[in-house]
Amino acid sequence: MTEISMRVGSNEALEKNLNLFFNNEIPEGIYMQFLVVGSNNIEDKLSLWRSERTAHNDPMLDRITKYREAFLREKARDIGNSDGRIGRDWKTYVSCSMRGVDGNNNKLELLVKFKEKLLKKFASIKLNTRSCDVVDLKYLVNDLVNMQLTPLSSQGQVGIKSFDSSSHTKSNSNKHNLLERISDQIFEGLHEASITEEEIKHLNTDLVTRGYTLKKLPESFGINDMVSLLGPDLEGGFPARLIISYTISNNINKADEGKIIAEGLRSIHASEKWYTRHDISLQNEAKWWKVLIDRNKNGERFLTENLQIFITTIKNGVEIAEEKLLSHYNSVDFQLARNDKLHLIGLLSILPMQQAVFWKSLKFFQLVKNVPASEVVAKLPIHGEWKGINRSGVLLTWSQR
Repeated sequence: MTEISMRVGSNEALEKNLNLFFNNEIPEGIYMQFLVVGSNNIEDKLSLWRSERTAHNDPMLDRITKYREAFLREKARDIGNSDGRIGRDWKTYVSCSMRGVDGNNNKLELLVKFKEKLLKKFASIKLNTRSCDVVDLKYLVNDLVNMQLTPLSSQGQVGIKSFDSSSHTKSNSNKHNLLERISDQIFEGLHEASITEEEIKHLNTDLVTRGYTLKKLPESFGINDMVSLLGPDLEGGFPARLIISYTISNNINKADEGKIIAEGLRSIHASEKWYTRHDISLQNEAKWWKVLIDRNKNGERFLTENLQIFITTIKNGVEIAEEKLLSHYNSVDFQLARNDKLHLIGLLSILPMQQAVFWKSLKFFQLVKNVPASEVVAKLPIHGEWKGINRSGVLLTWSQR
């Protein structure tokens, strides 16, 4: 698992570079996840900010810093009341997985080589990276499954300043036992939850999690447009913790590719019948298939994808948060559908390196789609806009994006 920094700005050269990578360099059977988390735990940012201010040994500045920290923590904790000053720590993680790696040295070697190639690719497009360790993994899983409104690192912290090392603030409870398997420790301290058709209720914290999937895409979009999915500019973002998980896989063989092309040819053939000449939707679909088949003949491959979005907020505010989420996505022509009855499998499937395990289940519930490689690049959540809030009281590095 690797943490990457958001890239600001995109151009045609970058998109061509990424198109070639996803079309030609992803090994068969690899599942690659991009996970964006807008966490309410802002201790990392506070630790960096505090260390620079307290270094001056000024009692008055130290006192102001403490008051400021208390204010910022309160704004991060009060996610149900969005006034444009919600403190969030936005982080993006990339992880890769394969099925049947245990005991298979060839697959393990392939996975390691792909990771090295991936890190070089990120460096070439100027994405700063940090390799995560076991503590980072436990911390992230705990934040995804056991979100709390109090700082997760309150049980003891270790401060680290460099982006190239582990997380700036970590809970001592996240330390792992080297003598036990990581998989047996990953869910330590799991809180009780009640799973209903509509949501996951976190009973200890009175929080609620809901998951969504993309139902309809806009007619055209690019990598620069994906940042709009993080929240509206002028309304303070969503009054909830936001997670976006985008996973792609190169698991379509020649036979499956032939079936996709055959489906397109049937659509084209149907559009040429005399009784469908005035069917606008069918004509548009046939036109799209003609372009897709032509690009496939020129070497563009098909991949599979899964995009899920989760919000977590207080129980009394979940309806408002959901309405703001759906309204904003509709405004940018991304239509969402709630994953009713599938919230648990959805949440487990977005945990790092679990995509290979849950892919068949996601496909069974029609949460996996076939897409051309060029469309994958347009959806990558690696572009960010770092803006200040037009209200006083929040650090410049924090915003809804």
